[in-house]
Amino acid sequence: MRSAAKIGAMTGVAIFTAAAVGGADVGAQSLPSAGGGGVTADSAPRVVRFALGLGGGGMGEGMDGVAARAALTRSQGRNGSITIRGAALEEFDLFGPTPAEDVWDLGVLYGGQTRGKWGYISAAAGVAFVGGMRRGDRISAPPTCEGYDPLGALGCASGAMFTPVRHEKKPFRTVGIPVELEAGLTFTRVLGLSASAWATVNGERTVTGLSLGLVFGRMR
Repeated sequence: MRSAAKIGAMTGVAIFTAAAVGGADVGAQSLPSAGGGGVTADSAPRVVRFALGLGGGGMGEGMDGVAARAALTRSQGRNGSITIRGAALEEFDLFGPTPAEDVWDLGVLYGGQTRGKWGYISAAAGVAFVGGMRRGDRISAPPTCEGYDPLGALGCASGAMFTPVRHEKKPFRTVGIPVELEAGLTFTRVLGLSASAWATVNGERTVTGLSLGLVFGRMR
C-alpha cells in the first residue's frame, strides 16, 4: 500500500527522533547542579513516549479503509504535551475501482494530558501537512464479454467481477487540522498499550480513524 510505505517512513523518523530526544533528556537529568548535587532545573519528570498503532477508518462517501498512526509525544510541564504525529488511511475495496483513494498527514499537535501510575489520557489538536490520492474521471469501462467468451456465461461474469474499473489519478496536497484523543495503559515504565481516536479535517478529504497498538519510551 502507498500509505503503508508513507507511515513506515514516518515511523522511522519518529523512532530516530525519540532516541535522540530521550538520550538528550537523560543526559540533561544526569548532569550535576552548580552546587554539586543531582537536582535538575525541572523537578517534574520528562515523559517521552512513542506510539505505533493500526486500525480502521473512513473518508466519507461510504469509503472505509485500513489506518495506521505513529506519534512521538513529549510532556510539557506536568499536564501539557507536544506531539509529532503521522497518520495514514487507505481505502480497502477488494474488487473496487482503481486507484484506491488514500490520505496521509504529518503534523504537530499541542494538548493536555493526565498521567497516573498505570496509564494516561491525552487530547490534542494542531496543524498538519496533508496529502493523498483521489479518483478522477473513469478511463476504462466495466469489462464485457463481447467477442470473446471462452468460458461461457460463468467465465464472463467472473471476469467482470475481478476486473476493476480504472480512473484517473488525482494527487493532492493541502493543510489540515489534526485532532486526537489517546488513552494508554502502561504495564511498566517503558511499555504499554495505546488506543486512539483521531481525525484530520481538510478541504480535500477529511478522514477519521481508530487505532490500537504499542507505546514505549520513558512514561513515568
